Amino acid sequence: AAQGAGVAVYVTVGTGVGGGIVVNGKPLHGLVHPEIGHMLVQPPAGITGTCPFHTNCVEGLASGTALGKIWAQPSDTFDDDHPAWDGLAEVLGNMCHNLMVVLSAEKIILGGGVMQKPGIVDKIVAATEKTLNDYVVFPEGRSLQDVICTPGLGTRSGMLGALALLD
Repeated sequence: AAQGAGVAVYVTVGTGVGGGIVVNGKPLHGLVHPEIGHMLVQPPAGITGTCPFHTNCVEGLASGTALGKIWAQPSDTFDDDHPAWDGLAEVLGNMCHNLMVVLSAEKIILGGGVMQKPGIVDKIVAATEKTLNDYVVFPEGRSLQDVICTPGLGTRSGMLGALALLD
């Protein structure tokens, strides 16, 4: 999904929230590895995150573990109209907003178990568009729907990525 992108971000939302950033084909390394899951965001109204370090980080609000604690039931048991999905979209929309304005990401790829929910990426795109409020001007023919997407290899991306790292 990131082929041809100069700046690509992969975020996996599952038990926790992790991610990596690739710039011009090279992973971004700094003082420590990127901790996208601990990016601070505005929590949905009435929700307190579960992270022991921050009450308003992405991981403490949007991981499968956090959703289970916040709503007192496993996230894979939520009905389609459960309010957790709107809150998740809001939190991940805030995260995508930050990734857009800080990194000018050409691709933000959202994978992991929580992202398997049909329609959730569309909700995240809508939430991101709302907070960006037309601030980011896209090149002709491009839109936020082109930037925020799921892995091109679907649920096989983790396994195939691990295999690619073997010598």
